[in-house]
Amino acid sequence: MPALAPVLIVRCPDSPIIGEITLLVQAALKDEAITPRVSDGFEGELIVLVNGRDAYRLAGHTLPTAEQIVEAVKSSLPIPAPLCP
Repeated sequence: MPALAPVLIVRCPDSPIIGEITLLVQAALKDEAITPRVSDGFEGELIVLVNGRDAYRLAGHTLPTAEQIVEAVKSSLPIPAPLCP
């Protein structure tokens, strides 16, 4: 089942820590049937967009856990419309 909205992770390609967080987020979202696209960003950058809007943006030097990013993505997904009986 595809994601309800496109998810894009823009991350610093040179940071091993941000790279590892990205891999963990991808694996966790795959368990939720969400396959994010990953794009190279600038030095120190980590941004997660859901449907073109910020779900997470790295601020300062405190890195989030993968779980925090996954929760941000899930809370940014649109609520599916109820099925008609």
